[in-house]
Amino acid sequence: MQLKLDLHVHTWASRDGVSSLEEVLRAASRKGLDGIAITDHDQPFPMQLAEKLSRETELLVVPGVEITTRQGHLIALGFEELVKPMCDALAAGDLIKSAGGVLVVPHPFDKYSHGVGEELAVELEPHAVEVCNASTWRRYNRRAAELSRSRGIPGIAGSDAHHWRGVGRAYTVVEVEEPSIEEVLKAIRRGRVRAVEGYLPISVSILTLACRVLRAWGRRP
Repeated sequence: MQLKLDLHVHTWASRDGVSSLEEVLRAASRKGLDGIAITDHDQPFPMQLAEKLSRETELLVVPGVEITTRQGHLIALGFEELVKPMCDALAAGDLIKSAGGVLVVPHPFDKYSHGVGEELAVELEPHAVEVCNASTWRRYNRRAAELSRSRGIPGIAGSDAHHWRGVGRAYTVVEVEEPSIEEVLKAIRRGRVRAVEGYLPISVSILTLACRVLRAWGRRP
């Protein structure tokens, strides 16, 4: 069976996120997604909570985290350990893989979003590379897709949404035996994935920025 999953989503738990977990889940459901990965900055999403939400809602919630390293950002799926920000990327990558997590290189060519670049993306030997990030420039995604093809690294997609209106703008079709967190992680490792391209409209980007300003002023968007 095939699942439509947005594998890069942020909530209020991220320092630059402006939507609650509940708002994000409602948005995913309205978009017709089968699930999402919660990848807040340096805040691992608890596996126990992900499993509970997956049982109690119609969505599969994959636990994840976007880790800030000295060289750029990395995404770990199915990984709960707290990693100290600004650690070494290669050390973080080794830790993720040794703990059984799925290592993803997000937006590798977008230096403004802390992409790690091509050389390090290859050296990390990730399970997947993000070939479509709905919040970045098309030219960066094209380069990521070429990296995926030339190096034989599975390519996934995600919205990188920080506001609920951005959820599902890009997503990944994952081929699984059954809808479970472990099956999704296994499918990504085996390359049973297909990225579906899409981009945030400028209106959502402006709205997200405005909500961040409100948050900086101490007001809940």
